[in-house]
Amino acid sequence: MSIKKSLALILVVILFGAPSMAIIQAAALKKDHIHLHIESISHPKEPEGFGHNELISHVSETTSLIEPDLTTGLTLSSLSHPFPSIYMKILLYHYIRDYTNEKDIVGMNLSVSQANFDKQMKSIKDAGYHTILYKDIIQNIAFGTPLPTKPIMLNFDDGYDGMYTAAFPILKKYEMHASFGIITNRVGTIGYLNWDQIKEIKLMGNEMVSHTVSHPSLAISSIPKQVFELRDSKETLDRELNQDTQVIIYPSGKYTPETIALAKQEGYLIGRTTNYFNQINSTNLYELGINRVNNASEIE
Repeated sequence: MSIKKSLALILVVILFGAPSMAIIQAAALKKDHIHLHIESISHPKEPEGFGHNELISHVSETTSLIEPDLTTGLTLSSLSHPFPSIYMKILLYHYIRDYTNEKDIVGMNLSVSQANFDKQMKSIKDAGYHTILYKDIIQNIAFGTPLPTKPIMLNFDDGYDGMYTAAFPILKKYEMHASFGIITNRVGTIGYLNWDQIKEIKLMGNEMVSHTVSHPSLAISSIPKQVFELRDSKETLDRELNQDTQVIIYPSGKYTPETIALAKQEGYLIGRTTNYFNQINSTNLYELGINRVNNASEIE
C-alpha cells in the first residue's frame, strides 16, 4: 500500500472509526469481480454497479458448501422477509454428449460435448467461481448462512443418463456441484438416469430437484393435473432420496400465477423458469432465471 493510501486510511479511522468488514469485503469484491458471460448468447445489458456489492452482508471467504442441510422442514414463512439481493448466474445444461445431427436443431442446441463441458468447467474454476446449490440459497435467506465469494450455479434439466456418464466425472474432477431436475416417471427408462445413479450423484454433494412427473406444460394443464405433477414428483423424490424436495423446475419454463400458488401450497420454496435473469430477491423466488449453455458457448 502506498504512503498516500496509508495516510488516507489513517485519516478515515480517526474521523469515522475503523471500517467495517462489510466495507473491506466490498472493496475486495469490486476489485476481484470477473464478468462471466456466454459469448454465443445476446443478453440485455446488466445495470451498471449491480452485482457482488449487494451480497456483502451474506458473503464469506469460505469455499466449502454448507453442512449439514438445515433446509429440511422449512416453510415459506422462513423466507418471507426482505433480504439482500443475490446476483449470480445459473447455467442451464441438458445433454452432455457429442451430437451432430443437423436435422435435429433443438437437440443440437441442447447439447454440449464432453470436451467443451470440461473446458467450460475449467474456465469457471480458473476464474475463481464457486458452485452452490439451491439449498445454500435457502439457508442464506432463512438463516443468513454465508455464501462463498463469486457464487455460480450449474443446473442439469431432465435427468438424462449422460449426466452420470459424461457430466458427473467432470464435476468430480473440478470439485464442483450441481442441481439436477428429475422427471420422476422417466427415471430408469432408456436414456435417463436410474435411481442408483441418482443416489450416487447426490452422495457426492449434488442435489436433486423436481422437474415434475411427466414434463407437461404447466401453463396449459388443468389445476388437478398441476397438483398431481407437483405433488407426486415431490413425494417420489422425498421417498426415494430421503429428502425434503423444495425446488420445482417448470417444464420448458411454462407456468402461470396459479402454478406458483400451487407450488407454494405443495411445499416448494423456489421455482425456476427458463427466462434470462440473474438476480434473486424476495419478489422472484418462484421465478428464478437462467443462462442457457450450448456447444458453441464460451464461458469467461
